[in-house]
Amino acid sequence: TGTLGDHDISIASVVQPERSAGQPVPIVMRTHEARERDVQRALAELSDEAFVVEPPHLIRIESSLEEGSSGAGASEGAA
Repeated sequence: TGTLGDHDISIASVVQPERSAGQPVPIVMRTHEARERDVQRALAELSDEAFVVEPPHLIRIESSLEEGSSGAGASEGAA
């Protein structure tokens, strides 16, 4: 569907493992930076699609925007 695009959400990567015949398959998508409101609205719409057998889950990935930081592996509790 165009649900993500309708909410200005761009996909950065997709992982879809092999599936057994007749079984649902999980799909893991990582998006480019998007507004929380848009993501929540898109997930609500996707939940209503016939091909979605379980509610989608959101795991927020935040990165540091500090100069010189790669954003990966940021430590917890940093000031």
